[in-house]
Amino acid sequence: MSCYWSEILASGVQVIDDQHKQLFAAVDDFERAYSSGQGAEHIRETLNFLVNYTAEHFRDEEELQVRYNFPGYLRHRQQHYEFTERVVGLMERFNKEGADDALMREIHETVGNWLMHHIRSDDFVMAAFIRRATAGRRET
Repeated sequence: MSCYWSEILASGVQVIDDQHKQLFAAVDDFERAYSSGQGAEHIRETLNFLVNYTAEHFRDEEELQVRYNFPGYLRHRQQHYEFTERVVGLMERFNKEGADDALMREIHETVGNWLMHHIRSDDFVMAAFIRRATAGRRET
């Protein structure tokens, strides 16, 4: 069930790739905590980290988009917002009901699969735009 970083997910914008690696590590930590039967508190802490780090990553990505006048900014920002709302809903469900296999599958699909799809489509387009905008500079 794990979701791992792979170089095929590299966008070529170092700051984004570094953060993506940390996000995938957090997803993996979360899934390992559940599958190894670690306590609910450890799972909650890992999920909290994932939620908070995702928000930080989205903010950083959006700042880059604004800085370089990325034309897809509003659409990208909306995707981030919708994803965040879904993850917050899952977090609330976890807090109320605890973890079970169905919730874990949903978290995996929502977080891991969404991240992979988002990176390979929307983030690649954004990163290509930023790489063109910064060609010859060392800012990213």
